[in-house]
Amino acid sequence: MSYDTFIANTSDSSSQISQQITEKKRTAVIPVLQKALDLAPADPDGTILLADAYAAEKKSDDALHRISMQQHPNDADVMLRSGMIFEKLQQWDDAQRVYARLFFDHRVVAVELQRTLGMAEEDDER
Repeated sequence: MSYDTFIANTSDSSSQISQQITEKKRTAVIPVLQKALDLAPADPDGTILLADAYAAEKKSDDALHRISMQQHPNDADVMLRSGMIFEKLQQWDDAQRVYARLFFDHRVVAVELQRTLGMAEEDDER
């Protein structure tokens, strides 16, 4: 066996082993995240992380179910991460809906805050 053949075979084997380890880690993380979510069901990160893990495993129904159970639907970070999960699942309409809502809702809040603080009046005078 030549050196080049040996290196090529070793590289292929390393790549396969690395891929197997990554797949096992992804699979193993779901029960851990589920247990964490059971301990702190109101934690928005737990729900989103579990939905993301399901999406990575191509378990669309489980991921969508977790997103639908989200207890913090108006949290900007949760909305952004939900949109990203919808993208992973190729749920383009849902991703677009979430992003549009995120943009509109938070833009409205920013405008209202500016009015409350009197910043809008300063802008009008300019």
